[in-house]
Amino acid sequence: MIRFRMLGTVDLRDSGGRELRSVLRRPKLLALLGYLAAARPFGFHRRDSLVALLWPDLDNAHARNALRQALHALRDALGPEVVVARGEEELELSEQSFWCDPRAFAAALDAGRAEEALELCRGGLLTGLHLSEVPEFERWLDEEREHIRRRACETAHTLTDRAQATGNATASVGWARRLAELSPFDETAIRRLMQLLDRAGDRAGAVRAYEDFERRLGRDLEVEPSSQTRALVDGIRARRHTERPVPAGDATRTNAEVLETERSPVAVPGVVRARPDPPPAVGSRPVQGPAQAPGDRRKVLLVLALLGCLVIGAWLTGAAGVLWARYRGVPLLQVRVAAGRWEDAHELAARLEAVIPHDSSVAALRAAFADTVSIEGTPPGARVYRRSYNGATAKWAFLGVAPRRVVVPRLPVVSQFKFEAPGFSSGLDIGAAAAVTPVAQRTVLRFALSREGVAPPGMVLVVGGEGDTGIPQLDGRDRAVLPDFYIGRLEVTNREYQVFVDSGGYRRRDLWPREFIADGRRLSWRDAVARFVDQTGQPGPSTWEAGHYSPEGADHPVAGVSWYEAMAYARFRGARLPNVFQWTRAARFDAAGTIVTASNIDRVRGGTAPVGSFAGMSGSGTMDMAGNVREWCVNESHNARGHYILGGGWNDPAYTFYESAIQPAFDRSATNGIRLVRPLPGQADASADRAIEPFFRDYHAERPASDEAFRFYRRLFAYDPLPLHAVLERRDSSAAWIREKVSFDAAYNGERVTAYVFLPRRGHPPYQTVVFFPGSSTLWMRSSDSLVHVRMFDFLVEAGRAVVYPVLKGTYERDDGTRFSDPNASNRYKEHVVRWQQDISRALDYLGTRADVDTTRFGYLGFSWGGRLGGVVLSIEPRLRAAVLTVAGFSFLRPEPEADDINYTPQVHVPLLMINGRYDNTFPLETAARPMYDLLGTTPDRKRLVIAGGVHYVPRTILIREALAWFDRYLGPVE
Repeated sequence: MIRFRMLGTVDLRDSGGRELRSVLRRPKLLALLGYLAAARPFGFHRRDSLVALLWPDLDNAHARNALRQALHALRDALGPEVVVARGEEELELSEQSFWCDPRAFAAALDAGRAEEALELCRGGLLTGLHLSEVPEFERWLDEEREHIRRRACETAHTLTDRAQATGNATASVGWARRLAELSPFDETAIRRLMQLLDRAGDRAGAVRAYEDFERRLGRDLEVEPSSQTRALVDGIRARRHTERPVPAGDATRTNAEVLETERSPVAVPGVVRARPDPPPAVGSRPVQGPAQAPGDRRKVLLVLALLGCLVIGAWLTGAAGVLWARYRGVPLLQVRVAAGRWEDAHELAARLEAVIPHDSSVAALRAAFADTVSIEGTPPGARVYRRSYNGATAKWAFLGVAPRRVVVPRLPVVSQFKFEAPGFSSGLDIGAAAAVTPVAQRTVLRFALSREGVAPPGMVLVVGGEGDTGIPQLDGRDRAVLPDFYIGRLEVTNREYQVFVDSGGYRRRDLWPREFIADGRRLSWRDAVARFVDQTGQPGPSTWEAGHYSPEGADHPVAGVSWYEAMAYARFRGARLPNVFQWTRAARFDAAGTIVTASNIDRVRGGTAPVGSFAGMSGSGTMDMAGNVREWCVNESHNARGHYILGGGWNDPAYTFYESAIQPAFDRSATNGIRLVRPLPGQADASADRAIEPFFRDYHAERPASDEAFRFYRRLFAYDPLPLHAVLERRDSSAAWIREKVSFDAAYNGERVTAYVFLPRRGHPPYQTVVFFPGSSTLWMRSSDSLVHVRMFDFLVEAGRAVVYPVLKGTYERDDGTRFSDPNASNRYKEHVVRWQQDISRALDYLGTRADVDTTRFGYLGFSWGGRLGGVVLSIEPRLRAAVLTVAGFSFLRPEPEADDINYTPQVHVPLLMINGRYDNTFPLETAARPMYDLLGTTPDRKRLVIAGGVHYVPRTILIREALAWFDRYLGPVE
């Protein structure tokens, strides 16, 4: 009989005990035999399923031929009687001629022979076998390995219970130790072992078990045991020298007593608990524990020594990487993802994919923190490299050649990219997968390389395109189409500006603008230039002395220049000042949170630094766009009587990097500096140099509407409580939830509202339910079959709450041609604010008809657009009892009073949590988010503002932690 051991070290031998190396040395042949032997249900398998599993890259004819050759090789090695056929299409292994341990393991469990089953389970299934070119086989192998491990854990757990119930302390400790070996990171298992050792009088053994577990967690997962486990070992240590040993008979406590403290979650996220609920029956035969005779103990020690040798041998062979990846790498990846260490997780995921490609666990974890970015540009075929933004000394990792799609971490993790091609200057850029990307969109990073020797010295090429400035105080509808352009990689230095001074730049009329305006009156060139002197009265920046910069300041940025001086210097160099659109395109506000923390900005002490000495890199490899000195732009504001100067200086608040600043053209503050741009030959376009008028609302100075006016506004939202005529349109499910698509009558115009109800798998009805108001990208989506922003609330469902996601007027398939992501003064915007609120209220009306919903505990979660409108929703809808607003704030645009957020926010009185990004450039913290928070009518003890890192997003770990705690506090914990 052929004997095939697949659990642990793979071994295949014939009836004479000879190793069948001709099969073991051929992975595809070994995979075919393994699948025929272990695939459930045991029995016959069709040829077409085998060829699809093992030869997916071949057409049917060639795949079937490959299968025939493999079967011929197996029959030649094993004997013709081992592989049997039923008809022409089905294959099976003969039970009379072939034995394998997975089938024996299953048979022993089914027959109630639990000890025999655990003796057979010596390790993972087909350890060391790796076929990266056949992902479906890899997936089957992973699933089967986990199935066998779970059954072994369940069996060990049941044997421990039975031995304990019969008073066999030695046996219960032995099976508990086996369970801990099968689940090396399961704190429930290790606490069970420690308790049993303690009650058996072996407190030293209990402490050793803890210390081994602690070392294993620290070494492999970089975490500590939970406080519950630490408390248990502290109690055992305290008793070691103060109490006599507990008699072994005390180990007969019931399983319920022993597990009384085993109710907290496992400390390591995602690690499977050793005892799923409910466990399958193992059999009713009386259980005998491990033998206790001295000879048997020697046998046990010998077996353990042999197992140790097998493990060491596996590590000394190619199986080491697979073992590490499956049982250490994947749990460690879970820990890093849960902790928000996404760059570390990205690096680890790449290592795991090199060992276990196409692994479903790794893919699912990667989806939690990474996404695809398309890299496109010229020249095609350029080599693309990546490294972490914060790892500027790290080696560049080669990703491939462009165009290509790559997987990189999402915001807030930012990546640096390098592009190289023969005959071209190398290029740099930064980028990240968007924190929240609609399904219909994708993140694209475009690059362009200059021919060697073509780019002006010290300048880098920026890819043009259409867009707005991204500055909150500027109208997003004010857009420009930019051609590609060059921009200075660094700010202009004192050394460079000295050349202008020494060359008589202040005496050359041809370099200066035609007119000079100061305080509304026109000055002559001579009178104007007379103002541009240093601290000793010599021509030069206001920070210089005697017509020269300080001795140590040669490589510092020139500082203390007016807009007029910046314009003259640009002409002297044959260049230009950037317009606002060019400057912001290079600045890359989407990565502001990462850029400002690496830049010379928001520093109480210090001063300017040598250009490029800080690591804050922006688009196309530019440095110091954030801080060091502010940088003059060409654009003017007539209303503000000045010119734009962007980026902030070294002593400015960090948010000035992405907010607008306008200074009089004669302003010569000590942080005013210069960066230059140049158009490509033949592509000069001054249309974007136009005057741009900002809008701004000082919410600290504005006054909301009176209570009487609010009562009038509130009547606009009233509607008749007509029948809903609700319809369940679709019901589907996943491992995390049950999702229902429903529809019901709107409160207006005979329309229908669609809503998605997410019901939890955990907990029991009636469920607390949270209403989700999404971000404005839903206004551009055409079908709710692809819902966006689900990750903003999925954790609520997984924790046991229901979520309703209404399709609001103007979003998804309810598109009506409007794109009211920002307020405006039109009546149509005002009408939509009323409709959005009524859609929310009708969704609550619908929920009130369901028996599985707790109508006394409704919550609200608003994201971005839904956060901004949270003041309206929460002031009008009294059924909402608690709220979380994430990346919310006031808009600087002014609608009609009946639709103005400021008039509703003071009427909000429910417990409310706001979570905002410190560097949010959509709702800036100090001018948009904090004023909204301050104006909330909620009492100070029932509102909270959490400021997290990031731009217009918050780290998911913070969102989950804070939102769950808030709803637990004010809606009550999930039962």
